Amino acid sequence: MTALIAAACVVLLAPAQKWDLKVPYEEDTVSKMAIVMEMDMDGETAAVDLIAELAIKKTTDKGFDAVITWRDIYVDDEPMGEISFDVTLNKRGMPVSTDSDFGDDIRRMALPLLFVFPESPVGAGDTWSFSHEKGEGGSTVKVTMEFKVKGVEKVGEADALKVEVKITESGEFGMSAEGISWVGKDGRVLKFETNVKNWPVPMAGSSADVRITGRLIKSKSR
Repeated sequence: MTALIAAACVVLLAPAQKWDLKVPYEEDTVSKMAIVMEMDMDGETAAVDLIAELAIKKTTDKGFDAVITWRDIYVDDEPMGEISFDVTLNKRGMPVSTDSDFGDDIRRMALPLLFVFPESPVGAGDTWSFSHEKGEGGSTVKVTMEFKVKGVEKVGEADALKVEVKITESGEFGMSAEGISWVGKDGRVLKFETNVKNWPVPMAGSSADVRITGRLIKSKSR
């Protein structure tokens, strides 16, 4: 019975019912998500809460110049301040470069919290992907993000496209992730959940396995 109820909550899209998921980024806009993490780093577990903020500074012919800020960070209820860094997003929302003392690992760290938008309208069963290579320290890491539409669900009162998200990095210790994002008709990610392996944590000089959930709490002009 529970399985039948759950299945009924997903409204599959007919082939003609396509959603045009436009990238919801404009200059001088800020979006915020409440993030909760369950982390396992080298056998040590921790509960992490923070507010993830994406502020769009400028639109360019190649995408967006933005600032990512992780503020109100608590690790096992202990306050840890905030982390902020510049990032360049391409036209589809993929972070392709960053300016940070933590190097490219901070961009990689942000990947599971972001969404790469399709180039054309999508419906149930449709897929899209994006790959990006980044070289640093004499080596090149290739990351591929893959997306598949599963159907439509309600998030509160809003209809949301339910999208399966997979991340794969090259290399023996590359990051991988599998999860779901629920995206509103205006392109905003309303909530997401993902399980990440080998998530880089450059401020600790290590990596972690982590379950991450996020919920949109604000999207406005500055």
